[in-house]
Amino acid sequence: MTTKIKSIKWLIISTISILTILTSWYIYTYAQYTQILRSAKLTDCTNNVLNVHLKMPKGRHFNFVLSGPEAQHFKTESDFLFSGHICISNGTFLVTNIIISSKYVKHSNWIQQAGRKYCLTLTGPSNSNCTNLSALIHPDMYYDIQIVFDNAPPVTTSLRLCWVQAYKDRNIPIEMRSQP
Repeated sequence: MTTKIKSIKWLIISTISILTILTSWYIYTYAQYTQILRSAKLTDCTNNVLNVHLKMPKGRHFNFVLSGPEAQHFKTESDFLFSGHICISNGTFLVTNIIISSKYVKHSNWIQQAGRKYCLTLTGPSNSNCTNLSALIHPDMYYDIQIVFDNAPPVTTSLRLCWVQAYKDRNIPIEMRSQP
């Protein structure tokens, strides 16, 4: 009788161990594909023409965002006026030419929570006035990006790339270089 109890105990212990291992593996696998919001500073808005060459990171829902450390010196949003265009090419071909303006932007709350006080999305989902950038550019491809401002934003502003990325790809660095 005691050998039967011992074998039932070992059966229960081994079943619990196998279930624990399978559950842990499932949670780990699921967590690797959890989508996280990412942001990377591309360049400061120091003049009217900004040039960046970069390899788009793995991910989706790409957006260009203007962000600044503080908005307190702007009495109203009309004090933060800018206009221009973003020209994106993949070396030899023009991918798109997006007109940007302070009239067509929307606030980006999640970057504000990440330490930036004033953030405006220049390109975004198709349900807004912004261009859906994800339909035009693709991950792991090189792009030349030129931003030309007719009316430049303040020099304390920087241009950022924001996207959604799988957790497992979070440590892959972005290949980019700013060009004068």
